[in-house]
Parts: sequence; C-alpha cells; structure tokens
Amino acid sequence: LRQNSASTMAGRRPPHLHAAVYLIMRRGESVLLSQRKNTGFMDGWYTLPAGHVNAGERLAGAVVREGKEEVDVAIDPKDVAVLSVTHRKTPKREYIDAFCQVSKWKGEIANGEPHKCSSLEFFPMTALPDNTLDYVKDGIRASL
Repeated sequence: LRQNSASTMAGRRPPHLHAAVYLIMRRGESVLLSQRKNTGFMDGWYTLPAGHVNAGERLAGAVVREGKEEVDVAIDPKDVAVLSVTHRKTPKREYIDAFCQVSKWKGEIANGEPHKCSSLEFFPMTALPDNTLDYVKDGIRASL
C-alpha cells in the first residue's frame, strides 16, 4: 500500500473534514459579531465573521478573504494570529475551526453580505448575547 506524499496531498483535505476561520475583531474589550439570516443554519443567531478555508488556502489568507467579503475591510496577513483551534461535528460535517485575532484592519466595517447577515455589532466579550452560537462562545472564551 502506497502512502500519499505531502506533494500529492497539497490542496486536498480528508473528505469528511472541513476547515473554517473565525475573525476576532476587537474594539477594546468588545468583539464584532454578525447576526445570521437566510443561511438555513441557525438564522437569527450571532457568530463571528467567518468562512470556510478553500482548498490550498492558508488560514491567514482565508481570514484576509473573509474580512473583505463579510465586513468589507482590508486585512494584512501579518496582522492575523491563530488564538485557538477547536474540533466539532455536525450531522453533516466535521470541522476544524481556527479562531483568529485580527489586530488591525483598514477601512470602515460594513456589511458585505446583507443577504446572509442582518447586522454587525460589537458586544462585550464577557457578555455575549444569549443567542450566540455555543461553539463560537467557546472559541471566544478560549481566546481570552
């Protein structure tokens, strides 16, 4: 049986495993949350700006891309730090979630996906809304 080499695995992931990045964007002791809508998953609940990591994409690159797509800001990859990583299973998928601190960004935060997000608001990290996704609360707390 031949094992796959690193070069043949580049840009691939195990078929059951997905990766996502979550952007921790702070103002003082508050964190930016996005309220979901029209996604078919936990609509009305808060999460961090987030998204899937594309094949072959680095975590910092996914954060940069999602920052532009979701909150319309420019992020330099050197201003991204992975603070915590979690593992979770859903009925359909299994995820590795990377919670990433964005220390600075350029531009004014704006809703870049109004069809998926009803609001963007800063909340105290120690007093998140009750309707914040549990695994997002856990990821934020692990990052404190």
